[in-house]
Amino acid sequence: MAKRRLTDLIPEEAQKVTIPSDENVIEVTATPVTASEVEVNAEVKAEVKAEVEKEVKSPKAEVAAVEKTVNKELEAQIKKLQSSLEKSEKVETDLREQITDLESKLLQQKQAADKFKKELSEAKKAAVHLADANSKLIEEIDLFTQEKAALENERLKLESEKVEAEKAKQEKPTPSQIQKHNQQEISKSLAYRKSHHSVDKLPNFAPPEEPDDSMQMWLLD
Repeated sequence: MAKRRLTDLIPEEAQKVTIPSDENVIEVTATPVTASEVEVNAEVKAEVKAEVEKEVKSPKAEVAAVEKTVNKELEAQIKKLQSSLEKSEKVETDLREQITDLESKLLQQKQAADKFKKELSEAKKAAVHLADANSKLIEEIDLFTQEKAALENERLKLESEKVEAEKAKQEKPTPSQIQKHNQQEISKSLAYRKSHHSVDKLPNFAPPEEPDDSMQMWLLD
């Protein structure tokens, strides 16, 4: 686009140059001239020609300078745009890599979440199973405690009965104790009779009977 404008500027600048036409030529009546006048006229013509060529070349030089400046600016802008484009492409590449990395991390997190959900579900099932087993174990412990308490009560009852039987056995007089008691009673009776000066025939005391072992066994039962 800029190059087209430069090519358009060249003929426009060229048109601005004023080129003498036949209409602007002043007609002069030919008169005889001397050699010196001819030399002067030749010098004037040469100067005029040089001025004209200078005027014609000047716009072309200006156009070339403008075109050169514009080209430099365009090249600078092109380089700047290329640099911006490269930066944009690099940013785009970095963003694509970041997106790929984020997608990979998101997939990993999703897989980890699914695994966690599965483990949580299994843990809940295990907790329910453990709670059921714990409830059954508590019931068994309660039953065992009740049975243990009943057995303990039975044991205490048996020990109490055994103690009572031992106590009853210890309280029952032995044959030697019975004989000693009878002798004491006889001595008391004799002393009483002597004190009253009565001569009575002493009663016949039968020897003490042997204790019945069957009676003791019955108490133990």
